[in-house]
Amino acid sequence: MAQTFNKKSIRVTITTQKGETFVLEDFAIDCSIQKNGGVELSKSKVNIYGLKLETMQRLVWTQYRNRTLAYNRITVEAKEGNSAYSMVFKGEILFCVADFNGASPVLKIEATTAALGKLIPDDPISVEGSQSAASLIESLAKKANLTFTNEGVTAQVSDTTLSGDPVTKMQSIARQVGAELLIEDQHVTLLPKNKPKETVGGGSPVVDAESGMIGYPTLTNTGVNCTCYYRPDIRLGSSVTVKTIVPMASGTWLVTQVSHELSANNPKKSAWKTSFTGTWWV
Repeated sequence: MAQTFNKKSIRVTITTQKGETFVLEDFAIDCSIQKNGGVELSKSKVNIYGLKLETMQRLVWTQYRNRTLAYNRITVEAKEGNSAYSMVFKGEILFCVADFNGASPVLKIEATTAALGKLIPDDPISVEGSQSAASLIESLAKKANLTFTNEGVTAQVSDTTLSGDPVTKMQSIARQVGAELLIEDQHVTLLPKNKPKETVGGGSPVVDAESGMIGYPTLTNTGVNCTCYYRPDIRLGSSVTVKTIVPMASGTWLVTQVSHELSANNPKKSAWKTSFTGTWWV
C-alpha cells in the first residue's frame, strides 16, 4: 500500500532519433497516463520542471518539423521510497515543447503508444487458405517496432484481405477471430476474449481499504469504477479483485481502462493514484 509519508520518485527516459539518451530524475515531474482497450491507443502527458535551457533545446520536438517516419521515444517509471522503479508508460513522443510563461520553465510532453505503427505505409495482405492469426500479428508487430506475446490464441484467418497500417491490420485480425488485442507500453498482447492477461506471480491484485482504496467504488451499466493509491500491478486486460461494503461491487473484475495520475518533487501537486474501469469477471 502507498504511504503518504514515503518519498515518491518519477524517472523519465527519452531517447532521440539521433540516439541520444536523457535520463531525467529527481526533478519536479507530473504525469497523466491513460490506457484504453479497443482501438484507442494508450497516451500520456508529462510535465518536467527545472531543466536547463540547453537540455530543453535538445528535447523540443513537434510534428510539423518531422520530415521522417521516426519519433523520439519516452519511458516513464515511478517508485516509492527505496523500492525498485516500475514502468508506468512507454511510447513515442508526438509533441514536446518548452513553456516559459509560468514561475518555473516546464517541458511539456505528449506521447502515444504505437504512434509510428499507425503511420507506416503498408501494402494490403491477401491471405489465401488459412494462416495463424498469432503469426500474422507477430509479423505486423515487428513492422511497427512493437514486441509481441500470444497468450493462448490458436485461431486462424481464412481467405481474407487486410488493408491499412500495421496496427489497423492487427486489430482487424483480432476482430475476425474473436480475440482480444491489447497494445500497451509498445507491446502487443493477443489473448482469448474475456480471458485476463497473465500477471507476474499469478492471481489478481486486491484493492480494498487496507491496500489503499480511495473512497468507494461506483457501479455503472457496464461494470465498476474504482480509485486507489498508485498500483503498477493493475494493468490493462488484467483481473483485479475488489473488496468493499458497496453492494455488488465486491468480486473480480476484468480491467478495460486504467489511468495513473502521479506527481513527485512538486509541492503544488501530490497526486499518486490509479483509477480503473472493470467489467464483471467472477
